[in-house]
Amino acid sequence: MIPVSDRWAPTVAASHAVAHRVEVWRGGELLVADLPVSGGTVTRDHRARITLSASVDVADARYLPVAAEDPLMPLGNELRIHLGVRYPGGVEELAQVFSGPLVSTPTWPTTSGGFTVRAEGWLRYVADDRFLSPYSPSGKAVGQISQLLLESVPAAAVAVDPSLPDADAPDGVVYEEDRLEAVEGLADAVGAVVREHPAGGFTLAPDPMPDSSAEPVRS
Repeated sequence: MIPVSDRWAPTVAASHAVAHRVEVWRGGELLVADLPVSGGTVTRDHRARITLSASVDVADARYLPVAAEDPLMPLGNELRIHLGVRYPGGVEELAQVFSGPLVSTPTWPTTSGGFTVRAEGWLRYVADDRFLSPYSPSGKAVGQISQLLLESVPAAAVAVDPSLPDADAPDGVVYEEDRLEAVEGLADAVGAVVREHPAGGFTLAPDPMPDSSAEPVRS
């Protein structure tokens, strides 16, 4: 759950003004506090290995990256998206709905002068962090999952549902390269699923997953 005030629900249930803010971060440092955007989407698809993704339409071509150190270059830079409401009087309430690394940015603007950047949830870093040698889990599964996630994203928090039962990691299983496959396998062993949290980090909670026939959720 994303924490919001008591004013939120009745406001969004009626006609209201939408507020948003898009930030760019690198290693805990705020690079862009309010990226000028004209639109975008946040998608959570539980059928995908990387369950969380986002795209934003940047309205100012001056942010088009041309050098490695530019904020929108997908080289370790993070997109944070906040969405909310503007109450009467101009007060805004925002909730963070996405955090994740930039994965693609075009090298030229559209004819309108804007461009679109894409980001994915932090499981992208886990998937890309391949094992350098075969890995065989040992000990308790939940602890192994947390360790694997934090080795790829050290600054992340791993929230474990207290109702989740732990169990020994399966014996004799070897993962050659795919770290995310190991995370998925260990989660299956305890009847759990790993998800990316909109504010960053990961949650580990019991299955079941949503209906696999459901369409991705967009906001």
